This record gives sequence, structure tokens and C-alpha cells, in this order.
Amino acid sequence: MFRYNRLLFTLLVLVWDICTVIDIYSAPNIVDCHRDDSIVLKCLAEGEQLYAEGNYPASLGQYIQGLEISERLCDPSLIAIFYKNMGNVYNMFGDGEKALLLYERALIQNSIDTLTKHDVLMNLVRTAISLDNLEKAKKAYREAVNMKYHRRYMDKFLEGFSHAMIIEKEGKYDRAVKEYVIMADSATKWELDPRFETGTYEQIANSFLRRGINDSALVYMRKYVDIAENTGRTHMFAGD
Repeated sequence: MFRYNRLLFTLLVLVWDICTVIDIYSAPNIVDCHRDDSIVLKCLAEGEQLYAEGNYPASLGQYIQGLEISERLCDPSLIAIFYKNMGNVYNMFGDGEKALLLYERALIQNSIDTLTKHDVLMNLVRTAISLDNLEKAKKAYREAVNMKYHRRYMDKFLEGFSHAMIIEKEGKYDRAVKEYVIMADSATKWELDPRFETGTYEQIANSFLRRGINDSALVYMRKYVDIAENTGRTHMFAGD
């Protein structure tokens, strides 16, 4: 009986020691997780601010750091956001192939939230068109418009603008211009950031220039310049 009690006591002490060790080592991990989470959010916020300011290399550095921590924390929703934002940076660098790869990586993340997924798909449409991959653009567009959720005005604008880009790529130029004009008017009506209106006018002007219709191109370039000078907002996707 004595030997049994001694054995039981020894086991209890051993269990207590193990629990103590677990507590000692798990507590700092919990603190580190909270710390890492705050660093991730800081990287995201600073990266977005640098991106909006046009400092794309520094922005990319923040996104890479945030992505590495998000992967360590196994947070797919944040991973998707960082991949999306990195894709936006590479688009600004003129590297559409790299941007496309990053958008596709964002889309395969589990638990990607609805708004992020829609944004990624819209960015993918524009990037695929710039790479002359019309089929990939159309596939991403169909997936986006078939998503079931309550759309913000900006979501509606991006879908309309992306559709105009697709039909322009198909050679339906007059119809595309009409849709661009509708989207420019909608951007004003919905009180979106002026960069959406200026960017749409720039797109129309470039569409006419590509076809050698310089007089019409000049009309819309003047609209672009007037609004850009009054608002200081130029590139449509500088805040995505």
C-alpha cells in the first residue's frame, strides 16, 4: 500500500512538472502570437499607406514581412490579402505575369473573405487583359459577377469597368466606350474616389488613341486632366 501511494505521488509530481513546463513555455507563445498579430496589422497598414503614396518598393517590403508572419500564424485570410496587395505592387512595376501569379495564390487560400476574393478577381481580369489572356479574364469576371453578396458601389463600378475592358478587347469599341462613359458617370453619382472617374476617362482616351481617333481622345484626355488637377487623384488603381 505504501509503495502504491508512493508511486501515485510520483506520478502526480511528474504530471505537475509536465504541466508547469507547458505553462512556462506556452505563455510566452501566446504573448508572441498577439505580438505577431499586431506586427501583421502594422505591416498591412504601413504597406497600404506607402502604396497610396507611390512608394511601391517600400510597400512591397512591408507586405512580404506581413506575409511571412501570416504564414507562420496559418491565417489564410491575411495571407490572401498580402498576396493580393503584392500583386498590385507588381502591376505597378509593370510585371503582369508576377502579379497574375500572386492573385492566383490569393484565390486558393482557404477562408478568403468575400470582399477580398471579389477584389482579387477584378484585379485578375485587368491583369489578364493586359497580358492578352482574354479567356482567363472572362473566366475571372464570370466568377466575380456570380458571387452572392451585397455589393458596394465600388464593386459594381469595378464589374462594369471590367466588362467594358473585356468587350473592348473583343473589338467592340463603340459599345465599350459607352459602358466606360456610364461607369464614369456612376463613379460621380456614387461619390466614389475621383480617381475612378479620372481613370475611366484616361481609359477612353487611350481607347481612341489606339484606333487613331485623336480628336475624341483629346476630348476625354482634357476631362481626365481637369478632374486630376482639381482633385490630385490620377491613377485609378493606386489605392487598391
